[in-house]
Amino acid sequence: MPITASQLSSTPFVVATPDEPLGALLERLPASRPARFASFVVIAEPGGIFRVLRWQDVEERVRSWPSDPRALPVGQLPQLPAPVPAVDADRIGIQAANELRDEQKPLKVVVVLKAGQVLGLLAQPLRGDQQIDAPDPFPQNHMANTLPDDPPLDEEDEAEQVDKPEPQIQPRTHTSPAEEAEASKGVEPEPRAHDTPPEQAEQRVINALLKDHDKGQPLAVGTPYTLVFNVGAPQAEALASASASLGQIFDASPKAKRIEITVVIDSDDLTITGSDQGVIAVPRKGASTQDASFTITPTKDGPNELRALFFANNRMFQKMKLTLHVGAAQAAPIEQQASGKTLQSALASQPRPQEIDLVILRRDAGYEFILNSGGVKRATVNLSEQQIADMTANAREELKGIVYAKEGGRYLYQSADTSIPAFAHEQSLKALMGIGTDLFEGLFFAPGSGADANEMGRVLRERSRQSKLQIAIIAERFSFPWALLYDRDYDPDHVEPEGFWGFKHVIEYTPEFRTATPLNLTPEISVAGELEIGFVVNTTIDDELRQKGLPVDVVKPQQAFLRQLPGVTVSEYTTKAELISLLSSTQPGPQLLYFYCHAESTLPSDPGGVDASQLTLSDGPVTLKDLKRLASLSKAEESLQSAPLVFINACESAELSPYFYDGLVPYLIAKGARGVLGTEVNTPALFAAEFARLLLQRFAAGGQPIGELLLDLRREYLMDKNNVMGLVYALHSGAQVVVQRI
Repeated sequence: MPITASQLSSTPFVVATPDEPLGALLERLPASRPARFASFVVIAEPGGIFRVLRWQDVEERVRSWPSDPRALPVGQLPQLPAPVPAVDADRIGIQAANELRDEQKPLKVVVVLKAGQVLGLLAQPLRGDQQIDAPDPFPQNHMANTLPDDPPLDEEDEAEQVDKPEPQIQPRTHTSPAEEAEASKGVEPEPRAHDTPPEQAEQRVINALLKDHDKGQPLAVGTPYTLVFNVGAPQAEALASASASLGQIFDASPKAKRIEITVVIDSDDLTITGSDQGVIAVPRKGASTQDASFTITPTKDGPNELRALFFANNRMFQKMKLTLHVGAAQAAPIEQQASGKTLQSALASQPRPQEIDLVILRRDAGYEFILNSGGVKRATVNLSEQQIADMTANAREELKGIVYAKEGGRYLYQSADTSIPAFAHEQSLKALMGIGTDLFEGLFFAPGSGADANEMGRVLRERSRQSKLQIAIIAERFSFPWALLYDRDYDPDHVEPEGFWGFKHVIEYTPEFRTATPLNLTPEISVAGELEIGFVVNTTIDDELRQKGLPVDVVKPQQAFLRQLPGVTVSEYTTKAELISLLSSTQPGPQLLYFYCHAESTLPSDPGGVDASQLTLSDGPVTLKDLKRLASLSKAEESLQSAPLVFINACESAELSPYFYDGLVPYLIAKGARGVLGTEVNTPALFAAEFARLLLQRFAAGGQPIGELLLDLRREYLMDKNNVMGLVYALHSGAQVVVQRI
């Protein structure tokens, strides 16, 4: 049933355009300061974007404003919150809308529209009495705050009302009453046993320990143990440690006295009693003041594996794998593996609106999906690696049918004119709809899927339909064409292009960093003079195209284009030896690597496995195994010193699949790359060359993150040229990577 006005929140609200001055807003708010304090301000931006905050948040943001804040446009407030979902009152029921509201943090609110206009808000009822101790930054016009008979006003928990970035799972920068009392006296909280001296704060790590158990002794089946995670100096009794650097988040939020890191654990071998989620509270200096503790019980003798995921600032930034040995007469060493971004990088990332993290962990049978979307949801997906590979292969084959579509003997997608006739475009969209529907249904609703998988599919479908999302996929050996997913109802007579994830959302496959350095973890490619581009190119492609009857050049125009591109310098690498030399260099090199060549991928089940996948340069193919041998990962000094973003534009290739990146991306990341953008299927050479020119030109100019740029180009080709080929590109990188010209 539609949402009615009586079901909306009764708290006062005003709707403002971004350029409306705060003084004008004041005149539309309640005169009583306590009533005004809790009122909502809805900032309506172009494109149907809404930001919501309480007036108390407005006061906090302008309290130190150097001049009269009344003239300040509301859209220019510092630290504006991320956009919140907007729902149509006639198209969603109150239960679904309330569930969507409850997923929002820190302010649980959803905008409700009627005929495109704001009808009201769905906001979670607040708890507790609000004390207004801070002075009013707008005292001249509103003196009612001194009236003694103003009623007490409900407000959110203190933990939700602090200066902090926008979240789903994220660090909360609140202080306890005891800490605030100490801070008011200029006294730091008392350190605990594992505190780190302030001057050594950069040496803090995440420690994993078994409480009251000697790590050199074996564990016993059926005996419960307390597993603890803390942040502090490295501890000798720790089972494992992962690096943590905290300075940047506190620099960005100078009022924050502590942050919170959410820990989620998972195991096939150990029983987890109680919650599988915990929180580490980390102060500005020293060790954590609150640790995350879990009760675990081994279920078998031998190795028992456990994984811990760490979330901060909306992102999963670290993953730790522990192998605990159980029941051995002589305890084997505890094995550990830590990977991911450093804490500094995760906390420094800017919060992004409508962000979703989907963590995919391999299980003995199927996969565990962990969805962070304002709260953690879990689902077991009962599909084997081979079934996932078969789904991906089927989708790839059907997509190749679009790539090689003919009309009158002419390949429609392999022409110098990349605009596609309307009739062919309609056929392509219908074919893609079938592919995307099969992928979505097969992933979440296949026979044998449990209720948890079905529910996760419904949640993702609803979130996708409601608003543009920032989707980060963090997966273990799970190659999948996420951009092709279609989440609308299948209708042979009507296709909604925005039903495809790749045409609506920013999607990133988040790479892991096992040997993290400050460069390869920051999203900014800082350029003081000229951006250095390395062009890895197969110069024989032009001749090959002529032999196929296409009398056009694609390599020479790209070489000329890159040479005249303003603000860049270009170096070319055309042979296997030159590529090996580039990957083995000990000197700073290109900040952007652009590959234009053939590529061929092999499946894990093929002879040689994924390592037999190859790139073909001017003098022949080089396999991934060749790269690992000739540009070894064992020599840390031989790496990509400038941490480039790598763009692999594989065209006219024999076989290409997401499995190509299963091997190549980890290798390049370990070599120091920030991430990889590449094609997932065979791509027409002329389209690939044209698409690359636009992408490189805009990216090199600076200021546009690669995730948004990829989405913009996909949509431009879709809307302006009826061309769907932008979906063949996938981003194995943080979406926020950007050229920053200084």
